[in-house]
Amino acid sequence: MLAFYEQVHRSAIERDAADDLSPALHWAGNRFFNRFTDYAHRLGMRKALAYLDTEWGSLKGRSVLDVGCGRGRWTREFASRGCRVTGVDISPEAISRLAKEMPQHTFVVRRVTEAGFPPGAFDLVNSATVLQHLPDESQWSALRQIGVSIKDGGYFVALENCSAFANPFVFPHSPEDWVRMIESTGLRLRASWGCNFEILFRAWARLSAGLRRRSAGGTEVAAGRGAPPSFSRSRNLLRSFVYSSLAVASYAPEWCCHQVPLAAPTHVAMVFQKPKA
Repeated sequence: MLAFYEQVHRSAIERDAADDLSPALHWAGNRFFNRFTDYAHRLGMRKALAYLDTEWGSLKGRSVLDVGCGRGRWTREFASRGCRVTGVDISPEAISRLAKEMPQHTFVVRRVTEAGFPPGAFDLVNSATVLQHLPDESQWSALRQIGVSIKDGGYFVALENCSAFANPFVFPHSPEDWVRMIESTGLRLRASWGCNFEILFRAWARLSAGLRRRSAGGTEVAAGRGAPPSFSRSRNLLRSFVYSSLAVASYAPEWCCHQVPLAAPTHVAMVFQKPKA
């Protein structure tokens, strides 16, 4: 799994060095799709950051560990708020680029499970869609490292998947199980929100599944097997157009779901605090 994600970052940089989203989101997704997914994540993270602002008054000057910082979408967010950020990731290419772009901050090539930061080193640790890509035993190891590295009274912000149980590259848990796992390290849940409702994409997935079932008894070409190259190219172009259109149309429904949940969320954003001694 680690080798896979290292290669994802390496390939993304070779393909388009300016594309910071595909390595962190959907490496095979187009830009419209990834921009919408990023927007959906940010709606959940916005609530977490607002909670911290309420508790602390400001994030300025706080020491932050950005776990699995990748190409830096959350590193930049915390830096823009005046934080002193340490980013850790397994991709040497991603870390090298961030170190050159943001020399005033600290970046380390290291596995999350072997971070080894001193006890109480950070006011805040952030993990946005990172733990979900670690197998269960590695999640426990990472959480133990995270719990130790947070100062007494500090916070842990996590945004993780709670629905993709059939995805071989994602290791999700229900919101309740995420809370139980994280609280086992001594942290305590302070607030949580569902995010990434993605209702148009989910409706499209159900429709597509129904169409595939109806055509299951059709010809090999109709099922997409043995199709000539021109057919495959046309199908890929159509899929890209559909996903781009759904992404553009999804912003307003996604925002509305944060006001009145219209579907079960695919992700959960959580804020935990380490009790003061």
